[in-house]
Amino acid sequence: MAQHWARRARSEARVGRAFFAMVPRLRAVGAAPLVLSLLEISAQDEQVHAEICRQLSVSYAGKELELATEAVDYEVKLPEFGCEDERLEMALLVAGMCCVNETIATAWIEANLA
Repeated sequence: MAQHWARRARSEARVGRAFFAMVPRLRAVGAAPLVLSLLEISAQDEQVHAEICRQLSVSYAGKELELATEAVDYEVKLPEFGCEDERLEMALLVAGMCCVNETIATAWIEANLA
């Protein structure tokens, strides 16, 4: 369980960095300020989730795990859909990251709670 939560901590941190990396690209295509603000909030929320997961890994292990505290110190590579229209590219990215991924994550959590 400790290793599972350590992996989740790294994954949550990566998702937060991906949300943050989306902001300048969306700004460049004229996204609404509210959308940009919500992405920045989401990026911060994912960092909070990462910390919760890290704490769970420590709780299960009874000590700090190297895997749980490993920094995500690389630049996130966002998916590319190959659209010539950058606005469509960003719409697909937002749909994938915010709708599809987060919906699957919510269903996963609900299944685990059940």
